[in-house]
Amino acid sequence: MKKTLLGFLVISLTFASVAQYAVSAEEKLSPGEKYALKYPMPKDPFVGFYKGEMSGTKKYPLGNLKDIYAEVFRGENGYRIKILSDIMSRSDEYNVVDGLKADDGIIHLNGEGNLNLKGKITPDSIEAEGAFRNDKIKLSLRKLTIVSPTMGAKAPSDAVVLDKSKWFMNRDGSPSNWEWKDGEMTTRCFERNEKGKGVSSSVKTEVGFGALRMHCEFKIPAEYDIAVGQGRGNSGLFIGPYEVQILESFGAPAWFDQCGSIYRQSPPKVNACLPPEEWQTYDIEFHPAVYEGDKLVKYPTITVWQNGVRIHNGEEILGDTSKFPQFRKDFKHPVSDLKIGLQDHSHPVKFRNIWVQPL
Repeated sequence: MKKTLLGFLVISLTFASVAQYAVSAEEKLSPGEKYALKYPMPKDPFVGFYKGEMSGTKKYPLGNLKDIYAEVFRGENGYRIKILSDIMSRSDEYNVVDGLKADDGIIHLNGEGNLNLKGKITPDSIEAEGAFRNDKIKLSLRKLTIVSPTMGAKAPSDAVVLDKSKWFMNRDGSPSNWEWKDGEMTTRCFERNEKGKGVSSSVKTEVGFGALRMHCEFKIPAEYDIAVGQGRGNSGLFIGPYEVQILESFGAPAWFDQCGSIYRQSPPKVNACLPPEEWQTYDIEFHPAVYEGDKLVKYPTITVWQNGVRIHNGEEILGDTSKFPQFRKDFKHPVSDLKIGLQDHSHPVKFRNIWVQPL
């Protein structure tokens, strides 16, 4: 009996040591390496936009709405639902409930939030009843499928199509080693060489541009339970030293460092993001700075449409977006030969159908 008990203790301690070592080893990993352990995560069927009707009240403002919308987001704390007057715009939020869980393919609503909604969310619909200013209301919504109106836009005859041959590594100028498959390019952010260093890097074009129009399609990976903020699906589209941020920002505030922002400088007018694992588009018009001699007379400007929604309109770019504001004063803006770049930020964001039309 003593030997059996002793053996049990030894085995238990061994397993405890192994588990402790595993936890300790995982803690030493970078965010990208932690993500690689679980990549790819499947697309969550609940996450996305819903559209439908609400009945039972004529009181302002809900009673004035022809359509009602919902946004279902998934984060580290579970699911969050927002009832909205519109999507991909600056819209009112009428009911926000966080920390919801899915059970057997259903997210149950149990009377939380301003509208006291009771009902269920499925991957296809939202059916719920609640109350608004003493009126009993009923919501019936269906899942939306949104495709950017410029998805698959064909390059004009005078455009430069940025295929595999056009990209080069930032760090040494060698041809890009990003993975290309079925016309899609993805950084090899998880791969390491024999010295433990990443084999990939950000890439840029060899040819530069001045004023331009461009189109870019990208798909951000699902990272629901792993990271928040800048740790979710991070990349960037560069025109010279100016970055248009790419980030998993579905359901996030439209801040100066979120998807669609002129990074560190100008937030998008609205959050026009689609959920992760869905293809999105940027359509951009850019004009470089204008100098008279050494005097800057006009900042570079940029107009950006994300998924067909204009999120910047002739926005001035004040300086190199990789620098903090105090370094903008003496920045010399390039007026030509601006390279197009894609950022390797240790997240496997996919790109396709990128072309640039000189203006």
